[in-house]
Amino acid sequence: MSSEPIDEAFIETHARRLRDILPARKASLEELINSPDPHVETLGGGLHRFRREDLLGADRVLAGELRRAPVFPITFSSGDEFGKGVVLLRSRAEAAVYRALMGLQFVPETPEGYAYTYKPLVAEFFRRFPSLAVISA
Repeated sequence: MSSEPIDEAFIETHARRLRDILPARKASLEELINSPDPHVETLGGGLHRFRREDLLGADRVLAGELRRAPVFPITFSSGDEFGKGVVLLRSRAEAAVYRALMGLQFVPETPEGYAYTYKPLVAEFFRRFPSLAVISA
């Protein structure tokens, strides 16, 4: 008995789940704060909704260009190829907003130029701002 149909079904299921959480576009804090229903559409056609209290918390920290940068929801990606527990931020703007919201002095970068952080810090970010980020594979 071949395992190919199971593997294809497994891949399709996980790809569908990923499309359901990944944003089709990013929004700025400024845009989201001014929206009566702050959300962005996902690649799967659903909605990623932002909690008003998370947005207001971020608004107390972010100013200027960081408020206008289209980064939300921030996407954390697996960076295990760089070490156990490493999580990547794929854009400089996302890294700058993450750094500011977490109160960090700096965010390290891989040799390829991707900003990275660690799983315990990502868990803390979700504790503080649960609706402002997503995790991709």
